[in-house]
Amino acid sequence: MIPLRVGDSSPESSSRQIDVWAIVGPQAFTRLPARVRNRFAPHRPQNRKVTYSGIMHTVESSALGRLIAYFGRLIGSPLVAGTGYNVPCTVSLLPDTELGGTIWHRLYVFPEGRETAATTKRSGDDGTPVESFNRWCGMGLDIQVRAGELHFTADKYFVEWRGRRLQLPRWLSPGRLAIVHRDEGGGRFRFVMTLQHPLFGVIMYQNGEFYDPEDHP
Repeated sequence: MIPLRVGDSSPESSSRQIDVWAIVGPQAFTRLPARVRNRFAPHRPQNRKVTYSGIMHTVESSALGRLIAYFGRLIGSPLVAGTGYNVPCTVSLLPDTELGGTIWHRLYVFPEGRETAATTKRSGDDGTPVESFNRWCGMGLDIQVRAGELHFTADKYFVEWRGRRLQLPRWLSPGRLAIVHRDEGGGRFRFVMTLQHPLFGVIMYQNGEFYDPEDHP
């Protein structure tokens, strides 16, 4: 597993933060529940670690999904191969001092052992939002507000080489990744992740509920 690139926040880290408010637009951003706006607000401090604790009620993966997760360990562990129900899980956000932006580090406590997944959400060189697996590869992000929920979707995977971004052909893609951040009230929010392969359908699905530490100290 590639070690996390963390430490004190730097100008590079701050300049690479994804500004959700600017991407979706002020009008759409204000349609989000207040607690969601606070979590993704542009003024939120980015130089400290924030951890959300909860339960991943469903962690499902097909044989192909698990194979992709195992292969992903070669490029930084963006996915977990384990499966289960009611799995204790934490999601920690912390600055990435090498790539810039924010590391999203997920820790799953399966009965057979712990697994982690980590990616970095950041602004790419062209200013568009990306999710990086390491310094060489990642995926472009589309961020939208729908029915009061925040949606992150990605189906354009790339490798970066000598300053150029090369998009992978569709046949090499693991599929369309969709993540939903939904406020549940009372300081709780729901995380739903679906990875759908273009030929084999849904190969990975996760659904969990987490608590905001600002509401549950």
